[in-house]
Amino acid sequence: FANEKLQAHFNAAVFASALADYEREGIPLSGISPPDNTPVVDLFDARPHGLFHLLQEECSLGQGSDASLLSKLAAHHKSHPLFRIPRARARSAAPAPAA
Repeated sequence: FANEKLQAHFNAAVFASALADYEREGIPLSGISPPDNTPVVDLFDARPHGLFHLLQEECSLGQGSDASLLSKLAAHHKSHPLFRIPRARARSAAPAPAA
């Protein structure tokens, strides 16, 4: 998450400055747009339903659980293109200790 926030700041500062320089110098900019990671940052940090906020809410509850958190995350983000709940894998038995 920290990397995404830093990348967003870098994109805004550096690319905006470079694009302004190009425009000032009369360099055509058709089709040039800086990368935008806002959807990733918002998925984690948007209020009130970002992943971190839902996790904080679940941790604040006396009876919070993994299942409840997963249910909330799915309810709020199932249509988000960057959110996916992985399929559960069957757990295998731990390997026997070597003799």
